[in-house]
Amino acid sequence: MRNRSLTPFLIKIMNAPVRFILDAIRSEPPSEARAPNEGRWLLRRWATALLFIILYLLLDRSTVYFQIWPGISAWYPPTGLAVAALVGFGPVCGIVVLVAGSIASSVNYHVSVFTYSFLLGGPNFTLIYLAAAVILRRVLKIDSHLRSIRDVTWLLLVATFAAGAVAFVGTRLAVADHLVPVEDYFRASLSWWIGDAVAVGCITPFCLIFILPWLRRFLGYGDTANSANARARGIGRHELRGYRRVMESALFTLAVFTALWLALEGIPSHGNGMFFLVFLPLIWVAVRRGLRGAAIVILALDLGIIVLLRLNPEPSTELTVLQLLMLILSLSGLVLGSLISERDLNEERLSEKEGRMRLLLESTGEAICGEDANGDCTFCNSTMLTLLRYSTQDEVLGRNLHGLIHRHRRDGSPCPSIGCELASASTLGRQYHGTDESLCRADGTRFDAEVWSYPLIQDNQALGAVVTFVDITERKEAQESIRQAKEDAEDAKPRDRAGPEEIQGAFAMTKVDDLHKKWMKNKEYRKAYEELAPEFALAHAVIGARVSAGLTQEAPRTDNRAELLRAIISRDPHGQLPQPCPVAAGQ
Repeated sequence: MRNRSLTPFLIKIMNAPVRFILDAIRSEPPSEARAPNEGRWLLRRWATALLFIILYLLLDRSTVYFQIWPGISAWYPPTGLAVAALVGFGPVCGIVVLVAGSIASSVNYHVSVFTYSFLLGGPNFTLIYLAAAVILRRVLKIDSHLRSIRDVTWLLLVATFAAGAVAFVGTRLAVADHLVPVEDYFRASLSWWIGDAVAVGCITPFCLIFILPWLRRFLGYGDTANSANARARGIGRHELRGYRRVMESALFTLAVFTALWLALEGIPSHGNGMFFLVFLPLIWVAVRRGLRGAAIVILALDLGIIVLLRLNPEPSTELTVLQLLMLILSLSGLVLGSLISERDLNEERLSEKEGRMRLLLESTGEAICGEDANGDCTFCNSTMLTLLRYSTQDEVLGRNLHGLIHRHRRDGSPCPSIGCELASASTLGRQYHGTDESLCRADGTRFDAEVWSYPLIQDNQALGAVVTFVDITERKEAQESIRQAKEDAEDAKPRDRAGPEEIQGAFAMTKVDDLHKKWMKNKEYRKAYEELAPEFALAHAVIGARVSAGLTQEAPRTDNRAELLRAIISRDPHGQLPQPCPVAAGQ
């Protein structure tokens, strides 16, 4: 029991430094989902840190064979790995990078502990690249997944300048330790700088694009909005799919191997003069697959070059030239790939916006269309096609809108565009509102419509208009029915007696008759009504007669009683009054 109670406490003690560093540097917090299993996430972090150190040592070991000066290699892939970790996860990885660099200096390069290179080289490397990562994350605020040309450009610029600072300071420490002659200080610094820059342009983008998103989820960090959107998009809209994509990938692989063989092995007499051949597959892949494809090919080309140099060693002077070529290769491939990816992303965003606008246009009940300065239709929604009885947009787009919907007047005579207010509104940049227009359909029939025209104006120049209209045929029929009903009601009443109360009485009688027909379907109501049928007949006759006589609900006047009796008798089919019930007679 005591061990179980101590376990959460120990986990908190071990996790406290990590939390403190995260809060101090304000890096991105882990996902809320990790809270119930902090021990598991902590174990994954320590395992990942150990794996990082091992991978750092292995990459550092591979550079021993390409040293131009003691401790200075033609390329240094651990730099690319360290920059990717610092940019992706923040300064919290600085301690791990420092430990990995110190172990690598001692194990791989056998640097003595009591030297400037060991005591100051590791902190110099870590602090400068840590400052670069903070600038990229907090000041420039780039997307660590490299979604745009801006992100790639700032990453390359800041990391390259940081590599230069690390190179010149580190070489100065090597000179102090008598590892590099003083007269070779500038050349050694330049080689160190280019080697780190090549690694940043090769390893860092690959890790940020392909490894970082998965590693963030594995360590309990939530997906950023950009990362989630990228995973949702998947393959680009211009890329092949299915077996054709597999075949294209095979051709890419063959092109890379062929270019490497021709540039470095197949034509050795030309030296580095044939190196331009490796640019061909890089350009091809970057255009077809964007930044993701370019990052893979750059890594494959650089690894291929290093392996071929291991098999066929070159003089140090040749290595310096080859370093510059590898750096140019990486920079050009990343820039081209990011341009292609950003173009595809912008096209996709534009397509999404057009889709949303199209959805809005299709969801409205009004007919909407656009016309340019010449009056030709540029877009329309499905409501317009339905009202005008066209099957597809191809029958409407590009045609003159006036000739399409307003070519005839209400009487059937032609309506020329010259002098038509609706047609001239778009060219003159004026608004137009027609409350009762007659528009033409595809089959030649016409319908009544209410029309609005809103001009499109840019830089005080009319570019066209947006025209909307609705079918008001049913509205006009309803208005006509109401008008006709009012006229019939007025004609049915004596002009000197008709008033509001008489009209209300007529409507009340109509409503009672409707309710009576509905209630007669009920058995109990029908039985009760049949028992009181004489009383209802008398009441119905009296009320109907009063309404027909134009009387109100007030007590009848003496001079109207004769007319009331005549009306009641006229409503009986035998010309006699209905027999009143005893209650009525008693009253």
